[in-house]
Amino acid sequence: MASLAVMWLATAAADALRPTLSLIIPTNSRPEFVRHALDMIDRQAYPTSLIEVIVVDDSPEPLRLPELR
Repeated sequence: MASLAVMWLATAAADALRPTLSLIIPTNSRPEFVRHALDMIDRQAYPTSLIEVIVVDDSPEPLRLPELR
């Protein structure tokens, strides 16, 4: 049990040293592209708590995004 706590602390310390990533996804009425991009971001090993995603859609119709976690 102690080794698990040490691993968690080491991971938390390493995450504290990593920068927050801001990812910008430009699109124009392409929800399938946005969904694919979000899926690829979700599959990364980088901590999701350190990632922010900004979707910029310049189409006249509202973009329907998938439910985010």
